[in-house]
Amino acid sequence: MSMSIRVCLSVLLLLLAAGTRVIRSSVVDSFRDCRHFLYQHLPPTGFPLAGLQMICQRYQGAPRYATLYHPGKRIPLFSAYTFKKSEGEKQRRFPWLYEPQVGRKQHSDEMQPLPLAQSDLCIEDSQAVLADYTDTIRFERGQLNPDQHQAEAGDKAATYTLTNVVPQVKEFYRAHWSRYLEDIRHLLSSFCRGTAFVVTGVTTSEHMIRRDNRDRVAIPRHLWTAYCCPDFDLNMPYQFRYKFPSFAAYGLNEAVNSFMVEVSAVKLEAFIKREMRVEQDFQLFYRGCVPEVGAGRLVLLRHTKLRLASEEPASACPPGIPLRCAMAWPLACVLGMLLAMRVTWASVESTLPEECRASLYKGRAPAGLEHPTLKHICQRFNGKPRYITLYDSLDRIPVYSAYTFKRSDGLKRVDVPWMFEPQLSTLTDTGEMQPFPQEDLHWKFEDAQAVLEDYSNSVNFERGQLNPDEHQAEPDDKAATYTLTNVVPQVPEFNMGPWKEHEHRIRRRLNNYCRGTAYIITGVTTSGHMIRRRNMARVAIPTYMWSAYCCPDYDHNAPYDERSKFPSFASHGLNQREDSEVSEMTVQALEDFLKKVTFVDKGFQIFENGCIPPFSLPH
Repeated sequence: MSMSIRVCLSVLLLLLAAGTRVIRSSVVDSFRDCRHFLYQHLPPTGFPLAGLQMICQRYQGAPRYATLYHPGKRIPLFSAYTFKKSEGEKQRRFPWLYEPQVGRKQHSDEMQPLPLAQSDLCIEDSQAVLADYTDTIRFERGQLNPDQHQAEAGDKAATYTLTNVVPQVKEFYRAHWSRYLEDIRHLLSSFCRGTAFVVTGVTTSEHMIRRDNRDRVAIPRHLWTAYCCPDFDLNMPYQFRYKFPSFAAYGLNEAVNSFMVEVSAVKLEAFIKREMRVEQDFQLFYRGCVPEVGAGRLVLLRHTKLRLASEEPASACPPGIPLRCAMAWPLACVLGMLLAMRVTWASVESTLPEECRASLYKGRAPAGLEHPTLKHICQRFNGKPRYITLYDSLDRIPVYSAYTFKRSDGLKRVDVPWMFEPQLSTLTDTGEMQPFPQEDLHWKFEDAQAVLEDYSNSVNFERGQLNPDEHQAEPDDKAATYTLTNVVPQVPEFNMGPWKEHEHRIRRRLNNYCRGTAYIITGVTTSGHMIRRRNMARVAIPTYMWSAYCCPDYDHNAPYDERSKFPSFASHGLNQREDSEVSEMTVQALEDFLKKVTFVDKGFQIFENGCIPPFSLPH
């Protein structure tokens, strides 16, 4: 029996005796079992596949991501994965793994921890082993699917395989690549609403890591990455909107003169065509990740993202309209300029003026909610009052928003930026509520209100509107709901589940049976839990969400189960992941509940006289 066969058998026996946990991986002729990690279930096109192997990386029997592997160079050419929102922590406790079947299809398809032997002749012919990196002080084992872009332990563990690793120059990794990965994590966590598909790869060179006087592992010349997020937040600040639905970057993998350049996905494709032997139809994402226009959503196509100015940090034209943008897409520029110039007004009032009281039943705010840190804001858009918010500048959230319901089909408006209230910090500031600035000027007003950064690194919460845009009909009324003074942190499962269904239910009920004006007040209770940023308590996390409506003029011929919920009714729900059902009740029952769980006066009342119409009051 030859020495190599004895080594192979010895390693297999050691692994079986140790009872190692098995990680499965499939080298297949297609990415069939991993297609859900690819946009539209299609891999990048145009790679010459001769001599390459497609690996569906598995961990504990579940597929985790897809890799196109080059056995001759012993590196992956790309890994394709779906981004998972996380806090960005790296795991160091997982063992490094290898793929025993690469180059030897008769072997088991189980990816396993690398053996303890100094070298393994069974696997090192077609892939890298740890010994290849032992004496190379210049390089890091750089993951193409980085563990900080995954959330669950299983997904993170599966990234620690040498079939997902390339040699990265330490200076490039630390100064440029790791920082860019963190920037992308923040960006996608903050503004990608649906699934983000990421493809990260390399361009190769003739340089190799050598061991025992042999060429072993190819050293990439460049690293590149691109993402595709078809369902994204169009209310993000203008300086980020041009990076969706897709964007890309590449960097030079060298110690000196290394760099990172952000470009459009199309320009990255052109760059890869120049640097590698790929076919002319090479494409990273099917049809360039251009989303179709979905029902009820305004989707910006790629050209309205100002792709022509993608090498520079771009904006949606203003301020200082880019010349190429203005020349190439005048309509998009004009629209962007109008959106940026259109002013949203809000007034912080100690006593509410008459024109703002139209959002309140009989013009009166809820009684029994007075405190020095609470301020009434008359939210204005285009100079007109839209609704009223009672804001807590200490907790940096609204206590409630009061608005009048407008009959609508429930469609969302998604083409306005998030707003802030500059005058909350000082009454001498401007009285105009405006889109968040493109520059880093948040320090001027973040003491008294939340800013976008408070939500950017918090994967556990959504920005939940108290006055939801689906309860408004006119574009201006919808636009005015996109201010962080109307937003609280909501647990995603509660926001997209019970609370969203509650908002739909109220919309349908008032659409059908409220004949006159419906007054709605939606608010929160808190218990001291906060979103923290830079080790500071920043934004209070609601314990309960509550809401009540008052419709004095309603359809008395409505079915009994609906008629019993007029002229007023209320509800509350726990803002948590489980057991968060929204319960409906009378307004009086909600008031009694709030007196028990939050700080209100004994005379607390949501609607004057309980929203009992005058003709219904006893004489």
